[in-house]
Amino acid sequence: MTGRRPTALSGLALYLLASIAALFSGSFSVLLAALLLGYAGWQLPETRPQQIARISFFGTLGKMTKDPDSWHSALLVALFNICMFSYYQLASFHFAALELPAQWLGYTGLVLASGSVSAPRSTRS
Repeated sequence: MTGRRPTALSGLALYLLASIAALFSGSFSVLLAALLLGYAGWQLPETRPQQIARISFFGTLGKMTKDPDSWHSALLVALFNICMFSYYQLASFHFAALELPAQWLGYTGLVLASGSVSAPRSTRS
């Protein structure tokens, strides 16, 4: 157990340092919290699996490039992103021309996003 004490003590020290910093600075405490989380995931033995499976990156890449479902999903996500970007880029001008409140722009964006998310669910058999 002596091998774990320095690790646990240094983790505790980082936690206390982050807690003290939280009293003084919001952004600094976020940085220290991220540092503590990274340290815990990298160094503490209870956060690491016993056996790590080695998987070939290029083998997985080859399978993904040959899978039509992956391409279909990627294209749907890209189309959704393009639609949302163009909507938010141009809709404010249309709302101003129609003399509609600017708050309605946010509401219609939510409707567009919810419709885009729920559309694939309605087409499944």
